[in-house]
Amino acid sequence: MRPRLRADVRYVRSPDGVYVHGLAGACTLTGSASYEWLDRLAPFLTGEHVLGDLVAPLAPDQRAVVEQVINALFDQRLLVDALDDEPHSLSVEERRVYAPEIAFVRYAVDSAEHRFGRLRSARIVLLGAGPVLAALVAAGLHSGWRLVRVHAPADEVDELRIVVRGAMRDDAQDVRVGAEPPVGAGADLVLCVSDRAGELVETARQGPAVGQVLVGGTEAWVTAVGPADRVAAESCWRRLGAWRGAEAADGLLTGPVPDVVASHVALACFSYLTGIADEVGEPLLTRIDLRDLTARTHRPRRWAVTARPEVRMQDVVADGLHERVRPFVDERVGVLGRWDEDDLPQVPLAVCRATVSDPGAVLPAWAPAPSVTGWGTDRDEARVRAALAGLATYASLIDPGGERVDLLTGKGCAVPGVDLRVPYRAPVGVAAGRSWGDAVTAGLRAHCEVLLAEHGDDVRRADLAAEVRDERAAGLLRLLLAADVDLMWADLGRVLGVPAFAFRAGGVSITTCATTAAEALRDGLERLLVHWQCGEPVDTVPTRWPVEIAAPRPGPPADDPRCQALAAALSRARRTPVAIALQADDEVRALAPCLVRVVVDDD
Repeated sequence: MRPRLRADVRYVRSPDGVYVHGLAGACTLTGSASYEWLDRLAPFLTGEHVLGDLVAPLAPDQRAVVEQVINALFDQRLLVDALDDEPHSLSVEERRVYAPEIAFVRYAVDSAEHRFGRLRSARIVLLGAGPVLAALVAAGLHSGWRLVRVHAPADEVDELRIVVRGAMRDDAQDVRVGAEPPVGAGADLVLCVSDRAGELVETARQGPAVGQVLVGGTEAWVTAVGPADRVAAESCWRRLGAWRGAEAADGLLTGPVPDVVASHVALACFSYLTGIADEVGEPLLTRIDLRDLTARTHRPRRWAVTARPEVRMQDVVADGLHERVRPFVDERVGVLGRWDEDDLPQVPLAVCRATVSDPGAVLPAWAPAPSVTGWGTDRDEARVRAALAGLATYASLIDPGGERVDLLTGKGCAVPGVDLRVPYRAPVGVAAGRSWGDAVTAGLRAHCEVLLAEHGDDVRRADLAAEVRDERAAGLLRLLLAADVDLMWADLGRVLGVPAFAFRAGGVSITTCATTAAEALRDGLERLLVHWQCGEPVDTVPTRWPVEIAAPRPGPPADDPRCQALAAALSRARRTPVAIALQADDEVRALAPCLVRVVVDDD
């Protein structure tokens, strides 16, 4: 053993012997001479001496006392064994100048000198402009960077050289500042500071390891620092750019603000180069509010789109979707922005609203984020429906259309892109489900309901209760009647040959259909009740999910009796349905693979 007392350890004489305290813990070494022994040993507990050499000149009883003291401190993690430390190449001068930094590393991991030596030997390149870049150069040099190349606009070079001269701590630091791009073979870490996400994307792969800062408006966004494929800066900026309309502001990068932002990056660089932090696993962004300097961590999902991914008919969405969606929800970088009840009334039905991101920037920058609504008998059902509607809408924005395979026939087909009207609502036929059959059923239902709407004026006042045989539908009807809703309805089953109804109440007209009368009644009455309950326009049409979100039925939609019945209904109306799997990014497809778009053409 080569015992080394931790740098944070302090000790004081106590009635029982000596009280020893450190960040790792505390203990009392008993014995009348314990304090004297530790006080004499402490100067030699530097990790440079082997324990056997320290105790060799001592008598056997004294040797036992010293070994007991050393073992007690080691057990309490107040002392470490430096015998296994990796060799290092730091000079005596470097160890003296950077003793605080080396001690900081030693708090977390072993081989502190070796790890700090990795930072000293790293070739670091900085790109960008502005006060945050200057502050980052200063913070990095102060933390020990030795081999540094800085590329900045020509009008900032002289000022940066002044910053460099003031921040250098030793003569071995080699810093070059210029207007010519220094990026090339040999850079170990590339850092970029910019107010343009496009510039950051261009430099996201220019080094084996990267770290980036986006400064704009009232905030700064900082990526993790680490291997480029793990940092996934392109994914970070695409997800952030999917939510537009950040607040504009000038004059906030003054005083200590650039230093605070730079400190986040410099510490992340220090942790990465010395290995004191866990390796980057998933993309991470830290948002720093430039007005009050508060920071918050966000975790964007990776962005990767597989062209023409395989459609596996046995795919189903497992139970617990409302829990697995949570990591995809974030108001600034999420696939879904908001996914909650907002101020919507929650009685008698639970209602949830979700907003949808636009990572492809296909909508105008001024367009509001698409919004969808889900409802159900309880909170979980409402949230699952809102999530399905939101993910289907999201996929419709990404899918470019083109040549596909019809899920109903297996034949090739061509599907046009969606109509990008603002405010955006996914077109009729875009739907999601827990299986392909569920999703295609929902898309077919939506097109059937559009045709049924032409007959919505046939409604009349009549006793609907006498026609309802489903307990759930009967309960919904009782709620509407208790609310004194003037309800008119009509049975439209004759129109398409499937159970279908039209409802009108309070100026709202709804048509609904399904493969059973109970499901059609239940769906239509739920929509009316949501309109009455919320007292505001709610997106209840077109259909985005199957009426029953129960156990999924895996298998091809062509074999699903519900799809067969609804496709036949459209055929009787001289409509030919085509169902395609929507192309979404890989992470969304893994979460909810069954996202479809059903398109119909006149025969």
